[in-house]
Amino acid sequence: MNRRISDKKRASFPRHAAVRTACLRALLLLTAVLLTVTLFSACKPQKEDQKPEPFLPGLSGPIELPDDDFTDSTPLPEPTEEPTAVPEEYFESRTYSFVDDAAMFKICGRSDTTDKGTSCDWSAGGFEINAYCRGDVTVKFGLSGVNFLAVFIDGERQKEDVYVRSSGTVIAKDLPDGRHHIEVYRQSEVREGRLQLKTLTLNGQLETPPANKDRYLVFIGDSITSGYGIHEKSESGASSHVDATMAYPFLTARELNADLDVIAVIGIGLVKGYVTETMGKVFPLTDYYRSARTKYTSARTPDAVVVNLGTNDATHDSDPAKFKEAAKALVDQIHTVYGANVPIVWIYGSMRADHYKYTLEVVGELAGAGVNITALKVPMDSSAMGHPSAKAHVKDKDVLTAYLKELLKW
Repeated sequence: MNRRISDKKRASFPRHAAVRTACLRALLLLTAVLLTVTLFSACKPQKEDQKPEPFLPGLSGPIELPDDDFTDSTPLPEPTEEPTAVPEEYFESRTYSFVDDAAMFKICGRSDTTDKGTSCDWSAGGFEINAYCRGDVTVKFGLSGVNFLAVFIDGERQKEDVYVRSSGTVIAKDLPDGRHHIEVYRQSEVREGRLQLKTLTLNGQLETPPANKDRYLVFIGDSITSGYGIHEKSESGASSHVDATMAYPFLTARELNADLDVIAVIGIGLVKGYVTETMGKVFPLTDYYRSARTKYTSARTPDAVVVNLGTNDATHDSDPAKFKEAAKALVDQIHTVYGANVPIVWIYGSMRADHYKYTLEVVGELAGAGVNITALKVPMDSSAMGHPSAKAHVKDKDVLTAYLKELLKW
C-alpha cells in the first residue's frame, strides 16, 4: 500500500538538513584547530634542558638515527688453507749449458762463444741469471791463471769473493727456496787469467734472463780502468791486487743503471807501455789474448765511450807526435765499431800531470774538426801501489757520473 508523506512532515526536512550541515562544519573547524595546535607545538623550539616529546603515536621517546659510519668492522676469517707448495720435483738438480742454453743467460762484456764455452776474460765481464731455486749454484769453468769473481745475489754484493781454483766452483751457497737474481762479475784483469763459461748447475730452474738496460757505456783504458792496486792482497792470500768491480767504470755504470763493457789492459799504452801490444791492436778484436783474427762487432751502440789512456805513454816518454797520431787512430777505430756519432769522453789527470797536455791537444783538434769528443779531468791519486785507491775511484765515479748526466741529459 502506498503511504503518502504529509505536507507537514515534508516541510520539516529542510530544517533537519540545515542542522546536519552546521554540525559538520563545526566538526571540521574543530579538527583544523587541533591539527594547527599540534603542529605548532612540534615546531616550537625546546629549552636546552627539555627532553624532546614524541610526536608519533606508539613512540615513547625520540627516534634514534644510525651513525654515518656504515663500515663493517667484523674481522675477516683467517684462511683455512695453506698456500700451494712448490712440488719437490721442481727443485731437482739441473744443468744448463752456456752454449746450448745461451738464451737463459745474459752475458756481460765482450765475449766469444765456441762449442767449448763462452769466454769471460775482460774486466767486469760476467753473466746474470734469474732462477727459481734453492741451495748451491755451481759453475763449471775452463780456466788459466788467477781469476777472482764478485757475486751479487738479489742486488746485494756477497762479502766473500769467489776465487776460481777448479773447474767446478760454487758461486752461491744455501739459497732459500724462491726466485733469485744472481750476477757474477770478473774482478781480475785479462792478463792475470782467463775464464771460459761452460755449464751452470742448480737445484731448480732458470727463468727468462734480465733484459738489457736502456743505458750502455764502454770504457777503454789501462791499469787504472781495471782497478789495479785496490786490493794489496785478497783474503784468500792470492797475489791479486785488481778489482774491476770497485773501479770507477763499474761504479759509474752501477750508479747510472747502465750495462757496460770494459776493455782494459794493465801497462798498455797507445805507443809505449809495460806490454808490447798497444791499444790500437787490442781494441778492434773481440779478445786479442785468444785470437788475433776475430774482429769485434757490436750489437749495440753505446751512449758514450770513456777513454783513459796516456799514463803509460808518459812513463815511457812516448814521442808526442806519435802519441797524438795513435790517439786519433783509436778514435777512428771507435767510430768504426760504434758509429761516427758516438760521444767520446777522454779522462785525464788520474796519476800524472806531465803528459796530458798532448791529450788535450788531440781532443781540441778533433773537436774542432766536428768530432763528438770532450775531455774530463779527475782527481789525481797514486796512494794504492802507485795507483788510485778505492776511495779515489769513488771520487772519480762521482765526477764522471755528474759529467755524463749533463752531457747525455740523463
